[in-house]
Order: sequence, then C-alpha cells, then structure tokens
Amino acid sequence: MVERVALDYTFAAYAAVFVILFAFVLRVHMKTRMLMQELKALEDQSPKARGRDPSP
Repeated sequence: MVERVALDYTFAAYAAVFVILFAFVLRVHMKTRMLMQELKALEDQSPKARGRDPSP
C-alpha cells in the first residue's frame, strides 16, 4: 500500500513538472513570435529597407 501512495506522488510530481515546462516553453515561443513581428515592423520602417540609404 505504501508503494502505491509513493507511486501516486511520483506521478503527480512528474505531471506538475511537465505542465510547468510546457507552459514555460509556450510562453517563450509566444514572446519570440512577438519580438520577431516587432523586429520585422522596425525593419520595414527603416530607410534602408525602403531603398533609401541615408549614409553619404
């Protein structure tokens, strides 16, 4: 009976770790996507991207 309880706690611990890890990876993915979109918007606004090089 004690082994069953220990197995339940082990499963619960692994499940919690995987849920937390999944949430972390999802958050990093969403932040990366947001930063890539912001970078693309900034590149589109730059004069060099429009074909006008401001350097002499």
